[in-house]
Amino acid sequence: MKGCYPVPSSIIEAKAQFAIGDASTLSQLTNEEFVARWSAIAYLEPGLHPDGYECEDSGWPEDLKLYAAEAWRRSSCGELSDEAMYCSYAGWARLYDRMNSHTDEEAELREWIARGEF
Repeated sequence: MKGCYPVPSSIIEAKAQFAIGDASTLSQLTNEEFVARWSAIAYLEPGLHPDGYECEDSGWPEDLKLYAAEAWRRSSCGELSDEAMYCSYAGWARLYDRMNSHTDEEAELREWIARGEF
């Protein structure tokens, strides 16, 4: 199965994807466009979790909460799979990319993610 969402290959790619447009037009984005931006957020901010984003101590910056709200709206409507909602591979890829050394298993997983085989 091909990946259900794109995973940025670098911080430069993630920032470029996220920089497209602004949050005021989120509901107008196609699902593909939104998921690409949502995955870029997961890559750039791997410590954020969509559950409880509204809580004061969630760690979510105010400017990103609109994205989380839109993700939940789309998820509730059945437009986002659980995999796309949580983008765990994007967050993991960022953590991997920040590490200085990797095990063989970690390197294999990163290559698998890069190929979009999840």
